[in-house]
Amino acid sequence: MVGYRALTWAEGAPQPEWADQEVGSSFQTLHRPLESWSADRQVAADWLETRGGPGLILAERMPAEDVLSVPLTGMGYLGQKEWVALSSERPTLLDGVSVGRSQERAAERTAASSVNVGGPALGSGEDALPEEPTNSSDAQVKGSDPQWQPLEITGHQLNPTDLFDHQTIRTLDGEQHPDWWPRDDSGYAISKRDLDFLGIDPVQIKWLATKEAPMGMTPELYDQFGTELLEALQRDGVPPDQVDIRLKGTGSGFFSGMHKELPRQEDTPDNPEAVKRMQEWFGDSVERPKRRPHDSMWRLGLESVPSDFDLDINSTRMIRAAREHWKERHPDCYPGDFMGGHGYLDKGAVKGTFPNLAGWTDRWENKLGREISVGAFESSGPINATKFGRSLSGHFRSTDWIIHNSDQPWAERSKRQAQSWLSEYWNHSQALIQRGELGPKTAPTMLELHTQADRMATVAYAGQDEQFMEHVRNQTVQKAVFQAGQLGVDNAKLPSHPAQFLSASKEEKKRYAASMRPGRTPNSGKPADTTKTAPRPQRRLSPPGSGGAKPSPTGNSRHNQDQQEGTDIER
Repeated sequence: MVGYRALTWAEGAPQPEWADQEVGSSFQTLHRPLESWSADRQVAADWLETRGGPGLILAERMPAEDVLSVPLTGMGYLGQKEWVALSSERPTLLDGVSVGRSQERAAERTAASSVNVGGPALGSGEDALPEEPTNSSDAQVKGSDPQWQPLEITGHQLNPTDLFDHQTIRTLDGEQHPDWWPRDDSGYAISKRDLDFLGIDPVQIKWLATKEAPMGMTPELYDQFGTELLEALQRDGVPPDQVDIRLKGTGSGFFSGMHKELPRQEDTPDNPEAVKRMQEWFGDSVERPKRRPHDSMWRLGLESVPSDFDLDINSTRMIRAAREHWKERHPDCYPGDFMGGHGYLDKGAVKGTFPNLAGWTDRWENKLGREISVGAFESSGPINATKFGRSLSGHFRSTDWIIHNSDQPWAERSKRQAQSWLSEYWNHSQALIQRGELGPKTAPTMLELHTQADRMATVAYAGQDEQFMEHVRNQTVQKAVFQAGQLGVDNAKLPSHPAQFLSASKEEKKRYAASMRPGRTPNSGKPADTTKTAPRPQRRLSPPGSGGAKPSPTGNSRHNQDQQEGTDIER
């Protein structure tokens, strides 16, 4: 069983020797008999908040034999999901720290959620900066500030011959959602109704999918955003090879995490304006997102600021520089663990140590009309709290929106975007054929995309000759497939992906090729649209396994091909 327990003590009272460890640290400790634990971490956090003094939250994966009693067996409060444990020495995780109300407000940063609800009070001096709120609820104090008016992105026309634009148009018309379309963890996919209410131009969904720009930016602005961010860090002594930068939150994922549900009308009885806006948004429909879409709380009037940009900057070099900076200038500001038990640098420490980063933040907040919340972590990033049974965790994931790191440098983003585009091109083409929808109406668009794919490949595979030649081979097959679809060939007779043809047996290739000969009838060796003139010779490219045989100049080309090792496809 995974349980949580809060401990607190009076201001200035002695603390356990393990209390100064960083959040996420594991240690062995002896637990007294009849200690109470809760399965709900929020119960422990709420109790700690009511006490007001310094304290911490422990987490444990407790073996069943150490549980003395649960509410149904006589001890423990059911409403708090509480149980009572036996005395035992067990490995324990320091999961959260509260600094007490003496430092403005109780502050907590968890290894699991990385949610900041406060920070240490800084002393006076030239580097002392007031702590600013970083989460949406605290940010409401800025609601009257005119700078929090997000950039308007409107008037961008979708191009039907662009792959992602084409899919976006079809999706908004009510057709099947592609895999890259924004969904929350309940499976709800964003709709035209949602975009209309939220004031989001559909082109932003395309930019989000291709990583051309996060929500709230254009590709041009995003290019400046990332370039100037790395320049600011360089001026502060943090070179590009010493930093990993990731964008979190709705700016990169469109929906908030599982810890933030979208309120319903019954949740806001004291806010008639929010109820009215929800009615405008959803009407009587029961189809609605479970999580909060980008800017939704602001549009509903439940928060006075739009969605912010959450930046995780992971750099041990930055942590060390900040530690030295504050140790030399204000050693009393951060007693004990410099990271404050949070696992990250608080906002004041970042601003005081890295003035160029602070200046960059201020400029871009004004330019975008949104708050930028910067969290500085060790190079390993936030702790992986899923190892301790938590479903909510801010650790590195393969799905993260990476702005820059050593493996994916900012300077190579165009190459990554082109590779992403090509991946979606092949997925879309395959799905279209498998659904039997490649025909005279859709094939012209696919042939346009075929041409665009070749342009993308020159960027995606720059300096990678082998991968580029593989793309050329695949495209040779794919063009023949699209041309066959344009003539109305049954999709079931066509390979849904070039690999299906290229890896086929000799007999299977012959069957595919018979269907992929545009302009030919089953019993003729000449193009169907030829009457008086003979066809002009066409250059052919033989796929692997064909032996490089040339097409027969006679009218019995099909018979002659039966004796070749493979089957030619017209380019």
